[in-house]
Formats: sequence, C-alpha cells, structure tokens
Amino acid sequence: MYLITYASQLHLMRHLGLEQIRILTNCLN
Repeated sequence: MYLITYASQLHLMRHLGLEQIRILTNCLN
C-alpha cells in the first residue's frame, strides 16, 4: 500500500515538473 502511494506521488511530481518546464520554455520563447 505504501509503495503504491509512493510511486503515485513520484509520478505526480514528475508530471508537475514537466508541466513547469513546459511553461518556462513557453515563457522564454
């Protein structure tokens, strides 16, 4: 149970990180 929530948190953090990078690149362009 704990491992599943940990994996989902990592996936969510990675997704948010990619979104932030995409927004930053859009601002730079």
